[in-house]
Amino acid sequence: MAPVSAAGAGSAQGRKPSLPTKEQSLFKQMFRLYEIKQYKKANKIADQILRAVPDHGETLAMKGLILRALDQRDEAYELARRGLRQDIRSQVAWHILGLLHRHDREYKEAAKAYQQALRLDPNNAQLLRELSPLQAHIRDFEGLLRTREQMLQQRPTLRLNWLGLAVANHLLGRHEEALRVLDAWERIAAKYQLGTEGSNISEASLAYEYRLRLLEEADMREEALKYAETCIQEGKILDRTFALHTAARIAERIGDHERAHRCYWQLLRRNPSNAEYLEGIVRNDTTGRDVVALYDAVPRELCDSAGEECFTPDEAPVLGCALGALRHLEGSCDEFRKRVKELMHHFLEIAQVPSFARILENFYKDDAKKRVIDEVFLELIGNVPAAVHNEATAIFAAEHCMRVSRDPERAIAFLEQFTDSPECRAAIARIWRSVGAYRRAYEAAERARSLDVRDRALNSLAAEYALLAGIPDRAMELILMFTHDGEAPPVQALYNLQVMWFELAYADAALAQGRIDRALKYYTAVLRHFTDFREDEYDFHAYCLRKSTIAAYVDLIRWEDRLHQHEYYQRAVRGAARCYLALHRNRADITARLERLRVHAGAITTSASTNETSTAKRASRRPRTPGWMETDPDGTMLISRAAPLEEAEKLTLPLILKATQPSELSEELLDIIFQVAVESARYALAARAVVAALRGSTTVETLSPMAIRLLVRLSRSIRGSSSAAKLAQAELDAVVKTLHGNNVEKVCHEFFERRGATDLASVTALATATGDKAYLERGVLRLCEAGVHPFLSDFEEAWAVAVTENVSEETRAAMRNWYPFADALSSNPPVDPCLFASRSEDISRP
Repeated sequence: MAPVSAAGAGSAQGRKPSLPTKEQSLFKQMFRLYEIKQYKKANKIADQILRAVPDHGETLAMKGLILRALDQRDEAYELARRGLRQDIRSQVAWHILGLLHRHDREYKEAAKAYQQALRLDPNNAQLLRELSPLQAHIRDFEGLLRTREQMLQQRPTLRLNWLGLAVANHLLGRHEEALRVLDAWERIAAKYQLGTEGSNISEASLAYEYRLRLLEEADMREEALKYAETCIQEGKILDRTFALHTAARIAERIGDHERAHRCYWQLLRRNPSNAEYLEGIVRNDTTGRDVVALYDAVPRELCDSAGEECFTPDEAPVLGCALGALRHLEGSCDEFRKRVKELMHHFLEIAQVPSFARILENFYKDDAKKRVIDEVFLELIGNVPAAVHNEATAIFAAEHCMRVSRDPERAIAFLEQFTDSPECRAAIARIWRSVGAYRRAYEAAERARSLDVRDRALNSLAAEYALLAGIPDRAMELILMFTHDGEAPPVQALYNLQVMWFELAYADAALAQGRIDRALKYYTAVLRHFTDFREDEYDFHAYCLRKSTIAAYVDLIRWEDRLHQHEYYQRAVRGAARCYLALHRNRADITARLERLRVHAGAITTSASTNETSTAKRASRRPRTPGWMETDPDGTMLISRAAPLEEAEKLTLPLILKATQPSELSEELLDIIFQVAVESARYALAARAVVAALRGSTTVETLSPMAIRLLVRLSRSIRGSSSAAKLAQAELDAVVKTLHGNNVEKVCHEFFERRGATDLASVTALATATGDKAYLERGVLRLCEAGVHPFLSDFEEAWAVAVTENVSEETRAAMRNWYPFADALSSNPPVDPCLFASRSEDISRP
């Protein structure tokens, strides 16, 4: 914690008299000891002062600050508040209280304390410097603007204060005012020969970048383009790529395609691998040439301008142009067939690139192009696996078969002859995973890993597939093989590395096994990572201004404001809320089941055994504070919280309240928000979640499966005559009217009639929302008659519902025709614990 200034102690008017001369000297000595982190000595001197003057407020507050540095939090706050009561007009006491709150990441409370201290000492420069980052951190931009104006008035010759004021205006959306501030600083710097712009070329370049950013965001396009070109010509901006890209983007927006084309050409020469630059050249071409001819000409012109030899077909500029030409050609034309054949021959026979299937994957979405690719495949490679002689061709053949016919047996036949190839074994694993055969996928991934045990990617693949196969302990064992972090045990090291993809997958696997405690621990771990991201931002408020990286700083602020939209964050919130909801609904059954799992012979946690081994190895080393994952590794304390529903509310409801657009929240997250709102009887928020799930739908055809599910659940949940229920009912009636229906039942019937033969997810949504398995049985038969083959993700949910609801054997047989390995999913189905929330069922029941 930053030390407070001793100069202001006892200086305000109308307060209790200051310390006697001897104690004042001791007070200053205590400050010096605190500044050099001699906390125990400082504490002794504080006790010495308090023996002479027991009620001196500033000494009491300072002793609290010293005790906080000694990790005595409760005593620190008690003394700080006691010091305030003794001397409430002391800015030092308020300052110390703010420091305590800031240390504990209570930024709003800290800002309040600092503002109170400033009322008592309005011109205290240290208070202003420490308050400004707090206001930026809590997004009090109006207060930040006032603070920055006051700091500028105190030191108008300091460049940092002018930049701070410009940024405050920028964050408030006052771009023109920010530009005027920068102009004023340049005039003052030139008039008084402050020389800051020319003294550091890097800082000057960053300042020019920031001005260019402001001009663009202020929608002053002509001025921004002129300024960008001036900076490029005079070399003012060291990051030439940034300047050229900004100029190209602005020129394209104002319709100056010739200038944009010129800028994109310069960018492409600097980085021929960037597909965005290539597309920019094509979009802004003014010669009127055919698009395909233009793509063909780019590599030649690029080689001529650089004075180099021609690129090979697998190098970035030629490959990008070839793919661009294929995108604009019709699949039925001979030219498309010719070009695909040339590419396939070069990549498979000459270059032997295993990722060629990824290069062509977008063309499989067009039926005509997919048919041509298949014909060329049969012509060049054939249909006989034994005729394939290299691994790259085998991998492409296998992935091609899966995209064309979804026949895993035929695809794997191309790969099995390369028994010693880790890449081919990994491809086999991906094929089994794509059809839902998770156990076979894990076995293939494990075989690939054993062929090259030093390959981290293969190790991660095996760990991921072990989780899908329902073997989380083995997955943990695999992932920890590559985890080393000094003295920390592997589980804590994994947490320190913030390996969120694994933590989320591990939590999902634990939840599928009914281990809500362990799942909640790992979901919470991911949420803590995002909290750390938010807290780490605090250090950059002052650092970025000092280093003049203003444009990057503004990007950081905006990125932090969008953290709740990140996929990993929403998955963690959704998973943790599911766990809390299950605990709220039936804590007794869950606790009993967890006890049975703990005493079971096979339920010994990997983390516990790992910790024991690590502890033995570290027995002779110096003591170390246990990390968060080491304390309560199985999440027992988390599931023991007294009010799990309140915990779920804290996680979910703020998201729907602060969301400005429905697209910010995924449909799955809206589902769990809806359930928490209904469970809490907050029907107005539940209705808001339903409206967000509709995402602008005005007809039954445009409804998503999640929207129909929430719509039906809301109609069933609204009961009683409370004002919240009436508001939600009015919202529901308005929504139904926008769908051109008289009631929810009619909307459901029409939804099934229009979507029941096209979309398995829609049929499953109706079945789960209404509790009527007939929707699923009739829908599956319709889909089979229509020849629809559903996606695996939709099939998994439908199969879980089929198993839970015990649908007819005829329906199950029809579903097995889609995915023959459907029964393998029954041992570890991805069942949503709140899927049948209306009947209070959850996954954790035995």
